[in-house]
Amino acid sequence: MEQTPALAPVPPAERITVIDALRGAALFGILTANMRGFVAPFAVYMEPFKMWTDWANLGVQFAIDVLVSGKFITIFAALFGIGFAIQMDRAERRGQPAAFFVRRMAVLLLIGAFHAFVLWWGDILISYALAGPFLLLLRRKPDRALVRWAAAGYALMPAMMLVGYVASVAGAEMAHPPEATPEQIQETIRTYSQGGVAGIFRERAREWSALNAFLPMFLPRIIAVFLAGVWLWRRGVITDSGRHLDWWRRAQRIGLAAGLPLNLAAVCMHYALRPNIAQPSLAGVSMLVVSSVAVPLLSLFYAATLVLLWNGSGKWRERLEPFSYVGRMALTNYLLQSAICTTLAYSYGVGLYGAVGPALGLIPTAAVYAAQVWFSRRWLAAHRYGPAEWIWRRLTYSAPAPRSAEEPSA
Repeated sequence: MEQTPALAPVPPAERITVIDALRGAALFGILTANMRGFVAPFAVYMEPFKMWTDWANLGVQFAIDVLVSGKFITIFAALFGIGFAIQMDRAERRGQPAAFFVRRMAVLLLIGAFHAFVLWWGDILISYALAGPFLLLLRRKPDRALVRWAAAGYALMPAMMLVGYVASVAGAEMAHPPEATPEQIQETIRTYSQGGVAGIFRERAREWSALNAFLPMFLPRIIAVFLAGVWLWRRGVITDSGRHLDWWRRAQRIGLAAGLPLNLAAVCMHYALRPNIAQPSLAGVSMLVVSSVAVPLLSLFYAATLVLLWNGSGKWRERLEPFSYVGRMALTNYLLQSAICTTLAYSYGVGLYGAVGPALGLIPTAAVYAAQVWFSRRWLAAHRYGPAEWIWRRLTYSAPAPRSAEEPSA
């Protein structure tokens, strides 16, 4: 009886390098956006004006919010959907059951829990692990149905906010978490910059709970972006991007022409009106609706620009290639960003927490990412996978993933 080939990670020869480059570029944007969360409380992550009032820091944070925040995590999530589609295609060709993906998400959940409670509260891996299995329920939907499911999931959060606002106007009592006071913000700063490990652990768990208070409402949006990635894979615009340059050019033009002004409008509304997202208001709902359209459009512009440059001159591909090293070790580098930055910020490390604003934060952002490019290139010269990727694959697949660049793939 002929045995079915064992399911294994995608070998390097089968990788689509532009996906790795997109993933690596997304990690740079994620690091840029997350730096304020590494050095300041969650309470000011969405409201930087609660902590920084000078023009330099607010100006830099304003630019980051317009150009970076939300855009690269959207690309990262879409690439997760693309990765899922690739894995399912390979599994079906080999006659393998889809149960391996559930195991993969279970391991990711454990890694996410380690990241959230041992390294940093701003974890996204737990959300990905919880949202991922829903892709199995929708993976056989036709393209048109896939788009409808994605649109519905993405629109759910602003729709629920609108319902909450209408209900509050009608007189309904709406439960919402209280805003952090200046005293509470300063206490959080003292805990991270001067406190012991136990105090930091408790504070990190509290901030993670605050961040994920609206997780059930946010998960459908994550699933929607995953589905957008599956749809892109089916369209073939990633599989053979060189043959779909006209599609990417249109995406680039639309993404910039509509995405940039809409993001500028949404951030201006945020800074001028300062609505509390946890409390339904007309300003808050309006800002959420505008940003819900603006963020994916500008994300599309960034992705399209990289794809077009990648398929342009050889010089541009050479310039962008460092992103692909980081992207091939995306999980390792995501965890390393948190490990390095919290060590710089927290009391058990350098203790810079609360002392680094958005302007100064650009320095460690550039330095950490440059170090990751160097480390990733060196590591991949001798190993096929990053250390975190190897662990993830080892616990997911029945056969161990090869460690070195010379070992053949299973």
